[in-house]
Amino acid sequence: MKAYKASYNGKCKSLTYEVGKTYTYNGKLSICNSGFHFCNDFDSLLDYYPIKKDLKVFEIEVLGEVISEDNKSVTNKLKVIKVISLSKFKKSLKNNKYDKNNNLIYSKNSNGYEFWNEYDKKNNLIYYKHSNGYEYWNEYDKNNNLIHYKNSNGVEWSIEIN
Repeated sequence: MKAYKASYNGKCKSLTYEVGKTYTYNGKLSICNSGFHFCNDFDSLLDYYPIKKDLKVFEIEVLGEVISEDNKSVTNKLKVIKVISLSKFKKSLKNNKYDKNNNLIYSKNSNGYEFWNEYDKKNNLIYYKHSNGYEYWNEYDKNNNLIHYKNSNGVEWSIEIN
């Protein structure tokens, strides 16, 4: 089955995905916890990966067991077929709006979910809102390092950079 996986810089946790390679997860599959996560369409990827310049989108072949929930699935085996260019990915999305800097500011995915993004003058994502009520806020230092994160579920953390 053909599907899509996204990550920033091609990395997910300690793994860097490469075209042509097959990956196998040896363990119990669990949505949002363990295994290789993917979506069946481009629009659903935006629920998990807001568009940033280092976003990589892969076309994958799902080869193993699959567990699905809403618009996200997890498998224990996949093969990376190719990298989808960011421009092709953006053109394939439906119902999207971008600001003058080509930052995604609004999207509606295939499941009807909507989300909104706000960016600072340096194009850092500072606010995200999902139509399900989930929100998060980011704060960056003068070097564009993320130093503070807070979400509507009560999760908050800070990083001090010296």
